[in-house]
Amino acid sequence: MFWTNWNERAPAVMRATTDGENVRAVISTKVKTPNALAIDLVARRLYWADATLDKVERCDFDGRNRQVPVFYDACNVYLLYYVRHKFYCSN
Repeated sequence: MFWTNWNERAPAVMRATTDGENVRAVISTKVKTPNALAIDLVARRLYWADATLDKVERCDFDGRNRQVPVFYDACNVYLLYYVRHKFYCSN
């Protein structure tokens, strides 16, 4: 399972097994307020929005290959939704 952590001292995109074990940060650098999260199960990618930095980023499930997607146009994103290879956002 994946979630975002808004803790001001240690904001992060987190993961753990479904039994709550093996908790670890997937992304913990260059992130301020990760407030939206979408999961692409087929490509095994995470997408998250940062309300403070006004950007959406993506990475592999293990945190590698972090990047800002080409399709993204900056806005204050509070909801990301992924369905049938398309992303939707709300601000």
